[in-house]
Amino acid sequence: MSGPVETQSRDELTSNGSSADSNAATTGKSRVALLTVALFALYLLSASYSNPYGTDAFTNAAQARAFADDQDPILEELDGMEAGELQGVVAWFTESPEGTTSQYPPGTALWAAPFYLADSSYEIVTLYHDGGTNGQKRIPIDIAVPSTYVPAAIAAALSVSIAIGLLGLTLAPQMSERSCLAAMAVSGLGTGAWSVAADEIWQHGPAMMCISAGNYFASRDRFVLSGLTFGAAILVRPHTAVIAACVGLAIGIRRRSIREVLVMGCTSALGLAALLGYNKAVFGSYSISGGYSGVFTDRFANSSLLLLAERLVQSLVHVRVGMLWTSPFLGFAFVAAMRRRKSAPDWAVGAAIGGVLYLIIQYRANRVTGGAGFFGYRYPLEALMAAGPMLAFALTDWLKGGERRRVWFAFFSILSIIAHGAGAMLL
Repeated sequence: MSGPVETQSRDELTSNGSSADSNAATTGKSRVALLTVALFALYLLSASYSNPYGTDAFTNAAQARAFADDQDPILEELDGMEAGELQGVVAWFTESPEGTTSQYPPGTALWAAPFYLADSSYEIVTLYHDGGTNGQKRIPIDIAVPSTYVPAAIAAALSVSIAIGLLGLTLAPQMSERSCLAAMAVSGLGTGAWSVAADEIWQHGPAMMCISAGNYFASRDRFVLSGLTFGAAILVRPHTAVIAACVGLAIGIRRRSIREVLVMGCTSALGLAALLGYNKAVFGSYSISGGYSGVFTDRFANSSLLLLAERLVQSLVHVRVGMLWTSPFLGFAFVAAMRRRKSAPDWAVGAAIGGVLYLIIQYRANRVTGGAGFFGYRYPLEALMAAGPMLAFALTDWLKGGERRRVWFAFFSILSIIAHGAGAMLL
């Protein structure tokens, strides 16, 4: 008689244990979702809604409004804004065979366009800029701008919130709930994710969202979806292709399988194909650069290794955009990652390597500062998003080494959040 009773008790315990695990997982996901919504609300509160708007972000907002208005990339109302002295001062427009359009890949504007469907109108305003060939200061210029930047702000804030939420879902099965939520909070508030990407509709928010989705699906062995979302990132910033490639290769090498490499490669290549098709339709030729001039390609091909090394160092310590002083907690993360990189999952290692290669490409082709009018850094954001899971895994392990480590990390994390919060609210 005792046998059946004993067996039943074990079954009940197993059932209760599984139920408890399921409830804990559900609770964890709910808290990740709650923190994601809270970040979204905070981002909306601190976002920019009026002129002056950053040149890159204004370009994206104007293009998104045009997509929503008539599903056409041509900006007839901004004809002439691609002219010499206005280029890069007011916006980054360029000439195409059909007329004026954005020089950027279409991904960011396509993401923001649905938010402009409610109001795709524009108005003519007078803006002022410094400079000009005659040395005149405060030059007035009449320019067509979206009637509202609210859709752009929502698109920016939502993309970054989703990126951080997906980071949380990626981390949740592999660390404690407390560590997962802390990683989300520090990533979402103590970096340029808040002060830059969520403030205006830069390319960074949508790119971070797609990269985070690619990592999430790779962590679940859903390689088709991972490749597709990494492919979407290519439509935003083409050189994110190296992140997808490194994730696929790392998985293939660790698991000694070519299947994952082929799946990731073929699906992410759809993003590249879509970019080539868009550039053919708008600019008349199959190219990756599209509306960009050849200057970035020339810089990438001709920049010296010494200049590249200088820029990589500046990305850490530059007086205005250095990561180590605007987000000092990252110093701990970088040290931890170097010491514990071998214990991270294959996809996380691949994404981190891809992030480093992404930065190398970025800094070979472009300056470190990325312009003005914002607090902190912006170019490393995609790389940090790619490396985010590996940094979180390594930090969680490293912080187990003693109370002193945890106290100092918490101190510098709070400093980072205060700094980027002030930057988001005041600039």
